[in-house]
This record gives sequence, structure tokens and C-alpha cells, in this order.
Amino acid sequence: MEANDETFVYTGARGQQIPEQVARVIIDKSCKIIPDRAFSGREYLEEVHLHEEVEEIGYGAFYGCKRLRRINFPANLSVIGWMAFSFCKDLTDIELPKDLKVIGEEAFRLCNSLTVVKLPENLDVVGKQAFLGCTGLKEVELPSGPKRVGIGYRAFGSCTSLMRISIPLNVQLLSTNHQIFDHCDLLNSINITGGVHDVVSSLTLEKWRNEINAEMRRINSILPSIKRGPKTTRMQDWMESVHFK
Repeated sequence: MEANDETFVYTGARGQQIPEQVARVIIDKSCKIIPDRAFSGREYLEEVHLHEEVEEIGYGAFYGCKRLRRINFPANLSVIGWMAFSFCKDLTDIELPKDLKVIGEEAFRLCNSLTVVKLPENLDVVGKQAFLGCTGLKEVELPSGPKRVGIGYRAFGSCTSLMRISIPLNVQLLSTNHQIFDHCDLLNSINITGGVHDVVSSLTLEKWRNEINAEMRRINSILPSIKRGPKTTRMQDWMESVHFK
């Protein structure tokens, strides 16, 4: 079979048949919620355009669309459902909207072409295994806003190319029971972001500033030696020790 070069307009109408070989899709403005499993298994799908009023992407909506490379996430999007993009192995870097609230369980599992993920500041939940096994992922930035984000079990587990994370100095952000970054063998660099980082930069107390910089060098020297063990636990212990300095 070959891909269908024609652009398919999806309305979400009951009974609408989606071609098996569809390569490009435009979501019609009449459709604000992409239904569960709407495009699941469409192996030839490469590109999807969502209009600005799309609010939710349902369970498994694009599951197994292994050639999907590009999709835009509109400003009004609030929910990316469970397994919505699992096994979309060609999906490249994504830009998540600032008002996104929920990234469901396994939403981007095994999206091996992702290289950078920046979580938006208004996010409430990152489901368990949301980015599990994204082997091309190299950099993650966690929200630096005042909200507490619930990050689920192994959300970034087994991201074997992950090297750098940017994270606010929030002792409640990482749960050691959730093994969020465990089995990320190449993880070797943490950067503190948000309010505490700004304070450190403007300090006149040079001694304290030097202590914080030394602590960052310390954790970044320890992380590379933890190959298969509990990196999340070590990071949480470090954050607690620095937070109370």
C-alpha cells in the first residue's frame, strides 16, 4: 500500500470513515475534542493540523501512528489523553501550550524521535510513564512556576539519551517512590530554574552563592556514576539538603 497524498478533513461526525492510507489531516473547526482512538494505527499518517479551539485529545487518538512527524498543539488544548501518541516513533520536537493541564499516562511513550521536552508552567499532572522509553530525548525542562505538578511513576524512565534536566528547587516536585528519572543512564546535569535561581544570581552574600554553585557541581559529578540505580532518590536527597541551607 502507498500513502494517500490527498489532505483529509476530519469533522468527528459519527460514522465518518478515515482512509487507512491517509497521510495528512486537518481537523475541522466543528471538532473540539479528538475522540478516543480516532486515528489509532494509521501507519501512513505524517502530519496533523489542529485548529485553535481544540481542547482535548482523547485516549489513544494517534496511538501507533509510527510515521507521524508533525502536529501542532493549539493554545486552548488542556488535555492530552492516555496513550494519545504512544509509539509515534517519528514524532519530532513538540511545543506544549502554556495552559495545558494534563498529560495522560503513557501519552508519549516510546516516541523515540523527541529530543527536547519543556513542560508548561500551568500543568497539573504528568501521568505515569508519560515519556517512558523516549530513547532520543536529551533534555527536559520541568515547570518553574509556583504550582505543584504531580509527576507520575517513571514518567521519564528509561530515557537512555537524557543528559540534562532543568528543575526548580522544589522538594515536593520529585517523589522518590515514583522513580521519575530512573534508568536514565546518561543523565549528568541538573540546572536550577525559577525563583531560587534568580535569587542566587543577585545575591550579595558571595559565600552563600558559592555554596549553591558548589552543590550544583557536586550533584552533577555524582549523577554520571549512577548507571542503573535510583537517580530520582539521589536527586531528591540533594534537593532537600540544598533547600534547607
